[in-house]
Amino acid sequence: MDRTNDMQGENEPDTESTTQSEAASEQRGFKSVSEPYSFSVGTKQLVRADFSKERAKLTMWQSSLVMIEKGYIVSFTFVSGGEDDVEELIRNLSFATKAQPHK
Repeated sequence: MDRTNDMQGENEPDTESTTQSEAASEQRGFKSVSEPYSFSVGTKQLVRADFSKERAKLTMWQSSLVMIEKGYIVSFTFVSGGEDDVEELIRNLSFATKAQPHK
């Protein structure tokens, strides 16, 4: 579904999609750690939501990042057995930039 007409700007975060991501995470037993918040990866602006889930002696951590690109909702979900591991995965996320045409 192209939501271009519903958006204020193509690169603005979509909080509705983040809310849907939260609901899906909570259905899998994850609990929200914080309210969704604005998050930057390079020049891209995303919305981030963090979750945790107790599993025996281990706490699972999940972070979901959502953005709109070319009218499409793009979601990235990172899951790990430790909060630091999730942070490291997110630190390694990057977006390639288009090469400028030679004149």
